[in-house]
Amino acid sequence: MSGAPPRKPLTRLRRTLTAFAVAALAATLIQAPAAAPAHALAARATAVLGAQPTYEGIERAWPGDRDKDPAHAVREKAGRSCWTMSGDPYNRYLYVDVAAGAVPAGAKRAVVTVDYFDAGAVGMNLQYDSRSSAFTGATGLALKGTGTWRSHQFHSPYDESWLTFAHEGPSREIPDRIWARHPVRAPEGRCVFDQAAEGGTLAVGHERWMFHDLGALVCAYGESEAGPRGLYALHPDGCPARLVSAGERDWHCDISRDGRRAVVDTSGPLDAPGRGWQNAGQVSDVVLVDMATGARTLLARTAADRHPRHPHPVFTPDGTAVLHNHGDPSTGEVAVARVPLPREDSSR
Repeated sequence: MSGAPPRKPLTRLRRTLTAFAVAALAATLIQAPAAAPAHALAARATAVLGAQPTYEGIERAWPGDRDKDPAHAVREKAGRSCWTMSGDPYNRYLYVDVAAGAVPAGAKRAVVTVDYFDAGAVGMNLQYDSRSSAFTGATGLALKGTGTWRSHQFHSPYDESWLTFAHEGPSREIPDRIWARHPVRAPEGRCVFDQAAEGGTLAVGHERWMFHDLGALVCAYGESEAGPRGLYALHPDGCPARLVSAGERDWHCDISRDGRRAVVDTSGPLDAPGRGWQNAGQVSDVVLVDMATGARTLLARTAADRHPRHPHPVFTPDGTAVLHNHGDPSTGEVAVARVPLPREDSSR
């Protein structure tokens, strides 16, 4: 649901563990033409699901890949008729086909609101057909098990109306590296990250803009005289920067499409004394970072010296593995290594 795609946008809710129930889904499609206020609300598309579903701005909805009969998904939870996702019958997914006429010209974002029954031990996420690929992921949601009806909003992974760029140069000499520009909200551009810190200026770089939210991750390098050093989350819309996870050797970073995990490589072994390039020894570790807690998990150790033998770890689009460059400085050879990821704790 980004822009005015040539095909009708398709939204999919996915059950990640056990059954959950959905009673209503509404998508607000947002346009931001240059001559209008940013994020002006436009069309709404709504589906009320149950024994007698009703649609506005939606052509149809159906459950499952294997079993597409809505009647098999109808249940009642706490007095509300709804559709329930389940493994038997195989209704793990809920598809919603948004009418082409409900997408306004110039639309850049969509905010999807879901009313759901909070059954517990369950996760769900939203995927949609984007310009780049089918089933692009938005932020996931872990249910809490309150046994009540609740509501949650999903946001598209980026806002194309923002232009982002970097003030390049020696990292320890640049106090304003990361910038963003918006035709209405920041027409002159603005520095996204105030790098001033106790003891001096943070040396930062290798920023990675997020899929699931308007923001970026950036590494504050170990060579920074100031601190705290590590992985930061930044936002161009005025939200304060957040230290996601402290680290003394963070180098490059990436973030999963659902925003739950990040990955960094390091300028030297994690367990070596010092910071930055001190005692690096042509070694780099690839480290998984929990975006909520900052907890770190070592995934791999590889050799690293100069390009193209920087690890540069990235997530696969489905978030099940991390890819990184694996080099041999003695021969100059380089290959791509794949590291399967441990399954997330869905109870969080």
